[in-house]
Amino acid sequence: MSSKSFYNIPKLKGSENYIPWAMRIESFLIKEKLNIAISSENSNKSEEALANIRLFLEDGPLMQIKHIINTKLA
Repeated sequence: MSSKSFYNIPKLKGSENYIPWAMRIESFLIKEKLNIAISSENSNKSEEALANIRLFLEDGPLMQIKHIINTKLA
């Protein structure tokens, strides 16, 4: 089962919760088999990984990355 609610990861607020958020997102992407999107420049999983990352951002951080089109730039 893959869904945001299943994993219960708090959204990124900013620098105050970045480190635990990043660790959880990395683990989430590994479980979803999307971690290749952040370690390889030529991944067809990049859009899917980026969509998942965006779902775990509060509005402020989300607006800061609205121009990002792949996970290598995120």
